[in-house]
Amino acid sequence: KRKLMDITSLFELRRAVKVFYTKYERLIIFAARFITAFTAAFMINSRMGFNESLNSIVVTFLLSLLCIVLPMGFTAFFCGMLILLHLYTFSVESCILALVIFASLYLVYYHFSPHDAVVLLLTPILFQLHIPTVIPFVVGLVFTPVSAVSMCFGTVIWFFLKFVVGSAEASSIENMAGAEESIGRIQSIIGGFTNDKTVIVYCIGLALAAISIYVIKRLSINNAWQIAVGAGAFIELIVLLIGKVALDANVGIIGAV
Repeated sequence: KRKLMDITSLFELRRAVKVFYTKYERLIIFAARFITAFTAAFMINSRMGFNESLNSIVVTFLLSLLCIVLPMGFTAFFCGMLILLHLYTFSVESCILALVIFASLYLVYYHFSPHDAVVLLLTPILFQLHIPTVIPFVVGLVFTPVSAVSMCFGTVIWFFLKFVVGSAEASSIENMAGAEESIGRIQSIIGGFTNDKTVIVYCIGLALAAISIYVIKRLSINNAWQIAVGAGAFIELIVLLIGKVALDANVGIIGAV
């Protein structure tokens, strides 16, 4: 009897949430777009910060307001442009490299998951908040397995920004100049991708967890969602542990990256 009451309460809560969303759907969507755009732009400015004029909170706020009335795809585009402008201020070579990477990712992204811009934006945000292990649960429970492509792209973009900031700090410490500085920056960024297995380990671990959660939650079994979450967490933990031990990847099992 108690179990029946719990199920009834769950259905009532679900219906109440659905009614609330239906009533305030437009307002909720606008708020979600603004929060996502503002958080992404603020993260980019605070992490990179090469162009002081772009670091203004007013610029971030106005850009976020503009994104309210535009699809999420435009928010991803604006964030990409924001990154390129910061990189242009930092180094033309880095900007060109980023442009090539973004163009390559866009061609694959447009082919597989052109409507998953929210996943593309959410992934770097959660990495910045040191909770990347949450991403597969969002993707697996809310989206489709194809969304794992956007999740992996978001992972690549976050690590690219990490390597760029790292190269900027290194060149500043070593006090390089001229052509030597430009070459050092490019080598540092490319070396981050080729030598650091962390990007690959995260992409594999997060993607496998998201896909397994999606597949299991759709099974016609009792407590499918709970089992899916547990299985996804186990798979993610195992892959990250293997990557950490076997490949010496700098992964954070609990959260920190």
